[in-house]
Amino acid sequence: MAAAEHASVRQTIGRDSELELLDAALEALAESGLVCVALEGEPGIGKTRLLGELRDRAEARGCLVLAGSATEFERDLPFSVWVDALDAYVASQELGLQEVWDGEAVGELASVLPSVTRPAGSGSVNSVADERYRTHGAMRKLLELLAADRPLVLLLDDLHWSDGASIELLGALLRRGPDADVLLALAFRPTQAPVRLSAAVTAPVVRRIGLAQLSEAQATLLLGELDPRSAAAIYKHGGGNPFYLEQLARAGQDALEAPAKGAAADEVGVPPAVVASLADELTSLSGTERVLLEAAAVAGEPFEPDLAAKIAELSAAEGLAALDALLAHDLVRPTAVPRRFVFRHPLVRQAVYESALGGWRLAAHARAATELAARGAAAGERAYHVELSAEQGNEEAVELLLEAGAAAAPRAPAVAARWFQATLRLLRAADAERQVGVRVALASALRAVGELDQSRSTLLEAIDLLPVGASERRVELTALCAATEHWLGRHEDAHQRLTRAWEDLPDRSTAAAAVLQIELAVDGLYELDFHQTAEMGRQALVTARALGDRALIAAAASAFCLGETVAGRIDHARVCRQEARTAVDQVTDEELAPRLEALYYLGWAETYLERYADGIGRFERGLEIARATGDGRLLIPMMLGKNYALEMTG
Repeated sequence: MAAAEHASVRQTIGRDSELELLDAALEALAESGLVCVALEGEPGIGKTRLLGELRDRAEARGCLVLAGSATEFERDLPFSVWVDALDAYVASQELGLQEVWDGEAVGELASVLPSVTRPAGSGSVNSVADERYRTHGAMRKLLELLAADRPLVLLLDDLHWSDGASIELLGALLRRGPDADVLLALAFRPTQAPVRLSAAVTAPVVRRIGLAQLSEAQATLLLGELDPRSAAAIYKHGGGNPFYLEQLARAGQDALEAPAKGAAADEVGVPPAVVASLADELTSLSGTERVLLEAAAVAGEPFEPDLAAKIAELSAAEGLAALDALLAHDLVRPTAVPRRFVFRHPLVRQAVYESALGGWRLAAHARAATELAARGAAAGERAYHVELSAEQGNEEAVELLLEAGAAAAPRAPAVAARWFQATLRLLRAADAERQVGVRVALASALRAVGELDQSRSTLLEAIDLLPVGASERRVELTALCAATEHWLGRHEDAHQRLTRAWEDLPDRSTAAAAVLQIELAVDGLYELDFHQTAEMGRQALVTARALGDRALIAAAASAFCLGETVAGRIDHARVCRQEARTAVDQVTDEELAPRLEALYYLGWAETYLERYADGIGRFERGLEIARATGDGRLLIPMMLGKNYALEMTG
């Protein structure tokens, strides 16, 4: 048997049933379109090895195989695992996307994959976080295109470290897969999987394969040349986990005495003997080799040797010499992409990173951020290093994190939330204005991913930070908070909040007063208090007219019309509609953008009054303004309104 074949057999010892399931998935690929298998198990159990075996078998069948892996320290790069899997291949192909797709779809794909060129003259694609399904649709079309000539097998490893946008895209594809022969093979640690990933893999299309530990007999076969007594001792300390077994065999007899020296299991439960063996392996390195390895752990995975050398403060020649030594020690390995290297196993990288001194790590992340900036890296690529190295009050770091958050918000709001939270940690407490502004942005990102309780709490924090005289801003945030409470079903909380704000308002002749009256009018609908709705709607309209604010008049008239409609006062509602539609039609989109609820209220009122075409027109205008401004707060409700009107008209 050839050495390569022997190694392959050893790698799959004890995995006969799992390999049969993978073969069955490949057989099903030609029959049922999307197929998905999920390999689940503890670190080191062999998930990556089985993905490698699946790769070999799929390529032998003539499939196109692409692979990507999430990594522990880069989990906040949007769509990172998909970029890792697809971007290099897409860059190498002449796909002609601009000839076969419309500009919007190409633009959406360009926002995810750096290799895709945005159509000339298209600018950025207008999008808000609530329309992430458009990005999902573009990725679905890409997979269909890649699988047009031969089946596509997509291997996604270590998904428990994936960013929120990657997991959300996976969930969308599992609910509605590409219309092509595509096999998704996933691997993750179930005990570390985010809730959204655990939910996604419950889809009916997913075949879940749990990997158990090897028996002692299988472990002995895996260890090969070792005598039975040594193999038994290793099994006692490493259990049936293949990585642990091989690491202990690599370390030798000394590693088996590590528990007596006080070694402790790490945070993912790695046995003390394995922890000690990894530490002993690192002590054998020279100073230059060790610092390059630690710099590589900071740089990210896969890492570039020149970036790692910069972080380690080594010359290019010193860095390459140290890299050769690390390759010889099998601590790092080359990838299929030139000048890209990875650690032998994620646990090795974790051990290296955690063994580096804390102060050195701070400085190393700062050097990484500086070098990436010099290379022109995007804010999102630098944000992780900045977050881990910047001191409080660092204005440049604050601006970069805000830029990264704003860039991620339309398509990866979970990542945006991370960067906004990091910004808050760096902002000085005395910077009250930005403390409030960042919290409002954070609340918006949290709302977009469905974290309504956290969004509400963040808005309450922002309200508490407002100065005494900021009545208009207070009313604005109170209205946002009350709306969130209504979405949560906490109608009484919203009612009490709005009522208190009205009672505390010092001047009831201002725009803030009219806004609050509009909110109280709508609040009355939730409370089924039509008297409150009518009275507050009427007063809001009077206040707005007195101010001469055209957008505010439009919002008040629309809310009043909706209230009269829902209350069943149809004749008066029709009269109110005439004023509302006149007011709305006279206002430009730019004026109406801050009062987008005017179109929402009037659209529903016209729908209830069976003026469906008019209602659809209001909702469509509202959707266009929301996309142009990036304000997704009412986007989904307006889409529901439009869908309802379309349904009623057949």
